[in-house]
Amino acid sequence: MSKHDLNLIPFGLSEKDGKFLDVAEVAQGKQCGCICPSCKTPLIARQGQVKEWHFAHATKVTSSATRKPCKFSFFVSVRLMARQILGQNLEVLLPAFEDSASISLAPFYGQVSARFNITGQHRITLSQIEIEQTFMGKPVDIIGHIGEFSFIIYFTHPGRHVPAEFYHPPDAHCGILALSLEPLPALFQTAKKQQKSYLKILHHFLCNNLPSKNWVFHPRYAQRKQQAMDKLQQQVEAIIERKIKQREEMQQQAKLQQEKREQERQQRAKRWEERQRSNKLNNQTEKKSPESRRKLPEKSKNYIPQQSSPEIRPVKTTPLYPPPAKIKGLKITQSTVHKRQAQFECVLCKTRWQGPEPSDSPCPKCSTHLYRKFINFVDE
Repeated sequence: MSKHDLNLIPFGLSEKDGKFLDVAEVAQGKQCGCICPSCKTPLIARQGQVKEWHFAHATKVTSSATRKPCKFSFFVSVRLMARQILGQNLEVLLPAFEDSASISLAPFYGQVSARFNITGQHRITLSQIEIEQTFMGKPVDIIGHIGEFSFIIYFTHPGRHVPAEFYHPPDAHCGILALSLEPLPALFQTAKKQQKSYLKILHHFLCNNLPSKNWVFHPRYAQRKQQAMDKLQQQVEAIIERKIKQREEMQQQAKLQQEKREQERQQRAKRWEERQRSNKLNNQTEKKSPESRRKLPEKSKNYIPQQSSPEIRPVKTTPLYPPPAKIKGLKITQSTVHKRQAQFECVLCKTRWQGPEPSDSPCPKCSTHLYRKFINFVDE
């Protein structure tokens, strides 16, 4: 039986005594004597060899007996059968209940969080059970008692959710548990393989299944949360005190660094002013007399000032080319260079003239030899 087979209901309402019956407890076919608990349509007990056993709505011939459209027939029948099962003294396994609390670290960023335990996993025995009652003006499935505390069980399935008022009840002497019926279609598919009836599977599911149960409200929730908040508050105060101390230390270090930078700035400014003052004094000294800038040679102890100007003597110069070496037995005669007459032309003024070559014969018009051009020798 899958979630798509919500019209294939496992429990039918007996027309004789108004009790819910398992499909395995009735006769096959139309002789089952049951109707749909949701729309009051006659049911047929299908007990085949291939498919899972289930109740099905009768054919269109009996559709005139339907009082209202059928919605969630599977969950309606299961919910009403569960009420019937839990309508007696019964032990139910309850899950553990944990939550978290957090406190801000204002004026700093962040927060401190911690989980706290309200109750552990344990079994309870419900007594004085009442079904189809109201709580805070809302219909509930089961109301039982554990000592002086009331205990409410609310079945949920698609289309039926826990009312928002149940999360904050005015009376704290109660416990509210939500029990989801959504896992049952998958569990009922294994009934034939396990050779168990839907009633046994449902009974075991209600008593022992933990994932389907969730706490909506616990009477010790406020007390345990306050204890967790007190512990968190102590941690937060210690953290804030440590952060304030760290901030003061950082501010002190920043102040010392600022003072150090200010001292360095003042020292730099003082050195700069001294350099400016020194440069200004040097400039004033240089402007008084140009000779003051000239460094005079130090006078030696044996210095005797001359009474008259010294005699100017010619400077001996070394010839650029040394004279030829004298070879014994060889007489060297000085040779003369014969110059030839050549014709030149000035590149600038185009003037032509004659002059010796080699020589620096200048242009008669430009008076320079830099732009002359050799043409030929005259005797050629």
